[in-house]
Amino acid sequence: MTEPRRLTELQLDALREMGNIGSGHAAASLSTLLGHPVRMDVPAANLSDLGQIGALLGGREAMVWAVYLTVSGDLEGHMALLIREAEARRLVGVLLPNRGAASAMDELAESTLAEIGNILTSAYVGALTQLTGFDLRPSPPLLAHDQAGAVLDSLAAEIHLAGQTIVTLEGRLEVPAIPGCGVLLVFLPPPAILPRMFEALGLDALR
Repeated sequence: MTEPRRLTELQLDALREMGNIGSGHAAASLSTLLGHPVRMDVPAANLSDLGQIGALLGGREAMVWAVYLTVSGDLEGHMALLIREAEARRLVGVLLPNRGAASAMDELAESTLAEIGNILTSAYVGALTQLTGFDLRPSPPLLAHDQAGAVLDSLAAEIHLAGQTIVTLEGRLEVPAIPGCGVLLVFLPPPAILPRMFEALGLDALR
């Protein structure tokens, strides 16, 4: 696999701005859904490879939940929201308080987590639309649960990811009941998409 290409500081700033706008939209929607004030920021935006993403999730053997969707329209690509097992249970527990954090993830819990993931990923698609003016349409989300390595390998095989650039936005949810809940948003664009995105923002292509 080739190394991720490097971004200029202006390009990284543009990704962070997309993350900040998306986080603001997501926090407002999640506040309504959860019934609690929610703050979400995006402390890190970068280009990564699969190994680096696995490390961010606690290693390839760490259990994670993934919400996956495709993006079509003026740009095409894929998005995946990855949440570590314990944090997913805590997040669902806020919406379903009678279950308890140790309860098994039943159909209702999985549906709840999928809806949370749908809100978050749709917010970032909306932010990208707001910044670029492109017409972007997210697909209905799919939910998966497995070891981080298996999820990432499945994504790589599904969309021929080897050697591609992977945009990661590592975010933190701040909810009173679950401070510092971490989520990882992964944007999987075809190789030609990032230069088009940066061109629409008035920035130079990738170095």
